[in-house]
Amino acid sequence: VGAAYAFKRLKKEACVVCYFGEGAASEGDAHAALNFAATLDCPIVFI
Repeated sequence: VGAAYAFKRLKKEACVVCYFGEGAASEGDAHAALNFAATLDCPIVFI
């Protein structure tokens, strides 16, 4: 999410693709990352 936020701040026409498994999806940090990306409208795709 940090890289996606940097792309947005630098006005780059780029998108980050983030892959994570089911173990990571059940952790609180994953939920925080999704919320952060959505709140700041970051150019990221979560798979």
